[in-house]
Amino acid sequence: MNLWVKRTGQLFLAALFLMSCNDDSLLLGFKNPNDKLEVRFVELPVESSVVLLDKIRTTNYFGFETSRLLVGRYNDNSFGGITAEAYTQFYYPATSNDKEIDPDAELDSLVMHLRYDYYTYASDQATVQTFKIFELEQELINDSTYYSDDAVAYGNEVATVEVNFNPNDFEQIIEDGKTDSVIMIDLPIAVNSEFALRLFNTAKSSIGGRDADSTVTKFENFKKEFKGFAFVPVSGDKVFGINPARNSTDSTSSRLTMRYKTDTDTLKLDFYFGNVMGFSKVSTDRSGTQLSGLINTYQDYDPGDLRYIQSITGVATKINIDSSFASFYKFADTIPEIILNSAELIVTAIESPGFTEAPASLALKPVSKYSKNRLLTETDDDDSVFLLNYKLGPVTSDKPGYDYLYTSIDNSYAVVGDDFSAARIALSSNAYSAYVTSFMKKLYDIHWECCQDPDSEDEDARLREFYLIGLSPDPRKSVHRTVFHKDNIKLRIYYSVPVK
Repeated sequence: MNLWVKRTGQLFLAALFLMSCNDDSLLLGFKNPNDKLEVRFVELPVESSVVLLDKIRTTNYFGFETSRLLVGRYNDNSFGGITAEAYTQFYYPATSNDKEIDPDAELDSLVMHLRYDYYTYASDQATVQTFKIFELEQELINDSTYYSDDAVAYGNEVATVEVNFNPNDFEQIIEDGKTDSVIMIDLPIAVNSEFALRLFNTAKSSIGGRDADSTVTKFENFKKEFKGFAFVPVSGDKVFGINPARNSTDSTSSRLTMRYKTDTDTLKLDFYFGNVMGFSKVSTDRSGTQLSGLINTYQDYDPGDLRYIQSITGVATKINIDSSFASFYKFADTIPEIILNSAELIVTAIESPGFTEAPASLALKPVSKYSKNRLLTETDDDDSVFLLNYKLGPVTSDKPGYDYLYTSIDNSYAVVGDDFSAARIALSSNAYSAYVTSFMKKLYDIHWECCQDPDSEDEDARLREFYLIGLSPDPRKSVHRTVFHKDNIKLRIYYSVPVK
């Protein structure tokens, strides 16, 4: 039996826990002029828990996603203390036109310029944020991937920094579409410091007219001597973003500018943070919160009545749609000649803590059948073969290429919505919602076959659990979070019945 074209039901069950409503305008887009069908919907409760996922990739891949270094710290009553540290390499863009530095030249100044990228989270007040800059003691591996729980050893302190900015100014810049405007942090570094003198002396012996494999001109050698920087927060009430990318206009790029004097002139060298390895580490202290017991990864955790999602820390809400379908099957059999129109996943009445924002949208990601509580991934052959069960069939001419009910986001799969793109469970009016009709129909068909025939081959294709995970802003580069009551997660099914 396929309930999207359902025959007369024969089983009766008084599903008192279900809420069914009449609505003759929802979803269809117009009212039937013949009034022969009445549109209704039923909201199915969804079982859920909280799971701490494994590390989240935070490596900056330049060119096709957000490049950001997160720095700062704040306290959240629901999620605890949040601390973001950033690690990055830097380099000198050597060219064949470089000239040797006069051996008698003297270092005049060394200034680190860091460009805000206008991302900020937590307090919206103009307050002082203090952080320290250290030299890395451990070399970053350029072809490696770094995650939110990776740490890099650092040692020599380069500078202590105090910045004061108003997040509301950043928000206004974004609203006005003026994100190309530039606000920099300018950090003078003492010219008599060990780091400054070592960098200058290395530049004098390496740049221009010398061996192409010298320390500064060949990055592989440079990064062994100058491994990079760590940006470590000391105090503050927010996390903010630094844009490390090198722009077409060098003066608007994050960089380290060295000025030196000769007998006749003052010259400069610029070292950049773009196009080399950089990432953020985000740590949490959940003691004293409802999430204090959320310690082990991939284990179900029940924090009580509330459910939690936080992007970069890997806190996700896991839902069980299979149990919802079991309830709906029984409910639908009480209604003869039912026609199912669409399916909507909703989360209502999310918490509004004031100074923190919820993610603008969530993704719905399936849980693997072959590894407990882990995401379905592209790198697992079993997962990839398994998802062939969720092929949609022939595609329509205006949607070329989208013949599956899932897509890939950062090496793990996400459910496709009714618009044939990744289902963006979008936030609007304090609630999340997304239409996932085609996927839910396929899921229900497999569920029904399994219920009718426990030995059915479809049992192997049965997806039961999914994660709700932050999708926007980029969950690898943000600390956005949300909280909602467990009873506010619903699968809403719209259906039509003949008017008697």
